Amino acid sequence: MAKVQKIFLLLICALSITACAVEEGDLPLPAHTIDPVPFNSEFAQYAGLRITPSAVKIRNAGYRGNGIILVHAAADICYAYAATCTRDINTETTALDLVDNFTARCPKCGAEYDIQLLTAPEKNGASRLYDYRVYLYAFNPVTNDVRGEIRN
Repeated sequence: MAKVQKIFLLLICALSITACAVEEGDLPLPAHTIDPVPFNSEFAQYAGLRITPSAVKIRNAGYRGNGIILVHAAADICYAYAATCTRDINTETTALDLVDNFTARCPKCGAEYDIQLLTAPEKNGASRLYDYRVYLYAFNPVTNDVRGEIRN
């Protein structure tokens, strides 16, 4: 009888572990940290952020150095995403290309992400991009300069 109880307890433990597992799409990238990335639209590489909506790709930053996509969605709203395709994250990572101010595309599998929407969902798919926090220091409506910092 003790063996049956042990087996039953093990079965309950196994079911509770799988019931709490993260579902696909909930956390597209493994947990990771990034050094703070400051941005300032006064610099040439960020000048495109002066208009809304707009997006730029910061190279050699974020998850595995694939880059960070920074989106200036409205006057005081910025989003930042890891420029990493989340479709096959368990097998390998691929850096996304910024197609325009609205779309990021994976050059390997062709997945496209709508970067102007919060959480950047995949167009016609279930995946989404991993997002970072954006600390917006200032937006100057006269010059349209935007500056801030990206962090986990």
